Amino acid sequence: MHAKHAFLIYMKKISCKDINPETSCTYEASGDTAKQVVGKMMAHLKSDHMNDLKGMNDGEIRSMIESKIHG
Repeated sequence: MHAKHAFLIYMKKISCKDINPETSCTYEASGDTAKQVVGKMMAHLKSDHMNDLKGMNDGEIRSMIESKIHG
């Protein structure tokens, strides 16, 4: 008899609503690792929400995203 192994993949994710609950944006970034999710969300924020990020440097944005990732 062979042992059965169950592999669960826990996706990491974050949405614009996680960062700003008042936004109408429904974008959600997901990935296998926090690094993937941060990269996707950084790209989205820079392309679609630059006005909301005025005065924030990349390190501050990255920290904000990392603190809100779940999954």
